[in-house]
Amino acid sequence: LPLHYACGARCSRETIYSLLMNFPQAALREDPNGMLPMHYLAQWGPDGQQGQMNMGVLDMVLVSTGDKAANCDRDGNTAERLAMNAEYDGHLDVAKHIATFLHKKGL
Repeated sequence: LPLHYACGARCSRETIYSLLMNFPQAALREDPNGMLPMHYLAQWGPDGQQGQMNMGVLDMVLVSTGDKAANCDRDGNTAERLAMNAEYDGHLDVAKHIATFLHKKGL
């Protein structure tokens, strides 16, 4: 699944934007483990320049994922939990960003 790969590989904003524009339904597709692209992005972190997280990438994928952003994978992990337990710099900021999005949506 190309969007899953792009999110896990920390591809550029432009790459993820292009995939979402050409295949908007890709944000809602689960892999065999029940993971959405949002799970991959949360686990590995968005692309960033000079130590800065690209929260724009995170926002694009969150908005495209909508209510499914709160979904658990087959192991019971939400994207927020994956970000909380991740080891990349800024992972707690990503988890907080996801939590804020979910709260605003009432999820």
